[in-house]
Amino acid sequence: SHLEKYSDLSFYQAVPVITMNTLYGDARWKVFAVCVIPEGQEDGFNGEQTFFFNDEAFAVHLAQLTARSLIETHVDVNVNDELLTLTAPYSGQEGLRFAVVARKVRIGEAAVSETQAAAYRENPLYPNAWYEKNGGTAPDFTLSPSTTQSFLTEEWNSLEAQLPVNETKDLPGQTGEQTTAQATTTTTGSS
Repeated sequence: SHLEKYSDLSFYQAVPVITMNTLYGDARWKVFAVCVIPEGQEDGFNGEQTFFFNDEAFAVHLAQLTARSLIETHVDVNVNDELLTLTAPYSGQEGLRFAVVARKVRIGEAAVSETQAAAYRENPLYPNAWYEKNGGTAPDFTLSPSTTQSFLTEEWNSLEAQLPVNETKDLPGQTGEQTTAQATTTTTGSS
């Protein structure tokens, strides 16, 4: 799929910001994770999840995406951010998907990403099915308060929170596959 071009560091560095135009407005999104994810809920992780019951559950999701990213983008992300998740079938293996996940450019923030420090992640976390086919072992990834703390902020303002908005659009690829784009405003149960 065209999304898999993001697995190339030079492509990410050339296109670190995605522009999405919809009937509801135009927005720019900074890519923070580029990863291979399981279809559905394999491994206890759903990379296409769009609603979280609280900040901690969202922080766990962000930690998982970051650990799975093939590229260390150094784009900060936290539980107050809206996410855009683009996925397509992964060409390397049936039953897996390739995901590009970006956060919305914040109010007052420049719509550019500094990509000089971006680098390939030494040992990204792949789905179990990937290791079964390709061998190797998964890196030690343990969720703990320290793993998720950097994604939590004290600036959460419940007045700005909105109910989840899921917008799905099929984008045809050159080889006939479908790419799903989901724009998600995440609301958590805490205030």
